Amino acid sequence: MIAKVTDKKDIPHGLRIPFEIADGIALAVLLELHDDLVEDLRAHEEDRVWMHPDDVEATKNRYLPALREIIPYLGGSDVWETRNES
Repeated sequence: MIAKVTDKKDIPHGLRIPFEIADGIALAVLLELHDDLVEDLRAHEEDRVWMHPDDVEATKNRYLPALREIIPYLGGSDVWETRNES
């Protein structure tokens, strides 16, 4: 489904994409964010790369758990299961 727009000025810059595409983009961004955070923690813990203590705590206790909840909810369960098997 595409959002109904009566006038081009209703959408900034005239951009129009199907909701399914927008959902896919959002899911891809969340998956990439998850991977980046996991890699940051790995680098911190294994390679001794410096990371602010507040960022370590937030990543472990807030950001990653939230992403692990929201990604399957947004339709990424198939992708999520495949990624976690490897």
